[in-house]
Amino acid sequence: RDISGNGNNAVQNNVSNQPSIASTYQNSNNVISFTNTDELEITDDESIRVGEQNYGIFLVVKKTGNNTQYLLSKGRAGHNGSNYRRYYTYMTDSLFGHEIDEDPQWYAVETAQNFFSEYKLIYTERNSGYLNNYINGIFENSTELPDGYGSLDETSPTSMIIGGKPWGSTTSNADYAEIIMFKKALNNDERNQVATYLSAKWGTLVNLDSN
Repeated sequence: RDISGNGNNAVQNNVSNQPSIASTYQNSNNVISFTNTDELEITDDESIRVGEQNYGIFLVVKKTGNNTQYLLSKGRAGHNGSNYRRYYTYMTDSLFGHEIDEDPQWYAVETAQNFFSEYKLIYTERNSGYLNNYINGIFENSTELPDGYGSLDETSPTSMIIGGKPWGSTTSNADYAEIIMFKKALNNDERNQVATYLSAKWGTLVNLDSN
């Protein structure tokens, strides 16, 4: 359920692809469990298009099964042209990544850590010419973007997908606690404030980074 007021609720009308409430709690809170082909869809809306602007995404998530897990995705891949732009986040057992493509050149920032069977508080952003990753409150690494790197909006917009991607079939094996997305990159104080809130709510270890 979207609590931003924009009405961007995530839904899945196909019963066989619906995630479920996990059988265990995280810090006394319910989490959503995705298995195999489970995914949720958020219908395209101006409020989830990022264009050329900065943005930031928080995820509290734990990988629970095999294969690459696509966490939050929007756009298209597979061809060239302005209709094949995208941004998405993904996870393996030992890596978290955030990739963007304004066509034809794509860029990614990837962080190596253990993500299997352990909740991590992730913040990733596009911020003034960089892609940056923070894990459990600590800045990990970044990738520089070229000057003038452009819009990530497709000419024919797609829905946003949680637990998958719009451009092909995937498998989903992860427990999701919370996702928060901002249409700006947060400053240090803002980022630390949200990280503190998420850490207290979900019981994750966080170290606040002033960098």
